[in-house]
Formats: sequence, C-alpha cells, structure tokens
Amino acid sequence: MAANLAANLRSYDVPIIGIYGRILAGQAEGNDAGLGTALALMQLVATHSEWNPRLELAIARVEQRLGQTAAARERIARVRDRNGDLEAAQRLLSPLED
Repeated sequence: MAANLAANLRSYDVPIIGIYGRILAGQAEGNDAGLGTALALMQLVATHSEWNPRLELAIARVEQRLGQTAAARERIARVRDRNGDLEAAQRLLSPLED
C-alpha cells in the first residue's frame, strides 16, 4: 500500500494519508501487520511533508509497539531536541531509558 502511494504521491492529499496511518495504528491492537502498514504510511508522510512533532511522536509510539525501541528512542530524542523540553516526548522517552 505505502509503495503504491509513494509512487503516485502527488495524486493524494498527504496529510490525509498521515491521519489514516494514525487511525490504522489505533485500530491495529495486536496486529503487527496492521501496525507495519500504519508505520509505513506515517513514515511516508513524514518524509514528504514539513516536520511535525506530533506525527513524529505517533511514529515513535508505533515503533515502540513493534519492539523497535532503538528507533523509537532516537525519534523521541530528536523531537525533544528540536522542541526543547516537550512534555509528550519526555513521557515517551522515560520508559525507554530504563
């Protein structure tokens, strides 16, 4: 799905794709394939739109759920570094630093 979108991205409303990825992630409880699709969609949007800390944190949450803790930790740290002491980033990062 994400590969098809990436090939024809100009035909789509990129922010809507990001919203769909976030909705899909919320509905994919216990479904790693669904989480993987959600992650791919959100990453696609992140690479083709302005930097958005909320989207980055949503991506980090999915990475955490998929067990990609190193990637999540790096992403959260980037959000924190670019936004100062962003409370949401701090809350996500704390359990990963233990």
